[in-house]
Amino acid sequence: MLPKRIEGFLNTGDTVIADILAEGGTRCFVRIRPVPNPSVPREERRYLNSRWSMWEYWWYDFRRMELRPGWEELSDDYDMFLVTDEAIRTKSEVEFYVALRKWVPPTVELQHFWDSACPE
Repeated sequence: MLPKRIEGFLNTGDTVIADILAEGGTRCFVRIRPVPNPSVPREERRYLNSRWSMWEYWWYDFRRMELRPGWEELSDDYDMFLVTDEAIRTKSEVEFYVALRKWVPPTVELQHFWDSACPE
């Protein structure tokens, strides 16, 4: 289950990040970005009491990036430091939680994109 704050960010279309310390000095980020489901009409403003649930209204793109040390100094060119770069698109609540469990350990908290050090 997601914390209400994180669920609220995702439901309104904001990106959230997990910052995971990886082995060997590398840094791992998992980005979760809402992507509009093309089969659902867009609302002018997304409300919590919308007739569409967040699982119907959005698909979610997960991106897992592992970066070598030194990327912070050249964060504009962080792709030069990529060790791994994987992506998953989820289209249901079940798929979302499978991807979340696969890439984000339960001890790691998700945070809003602006509060993270994620380079993208």
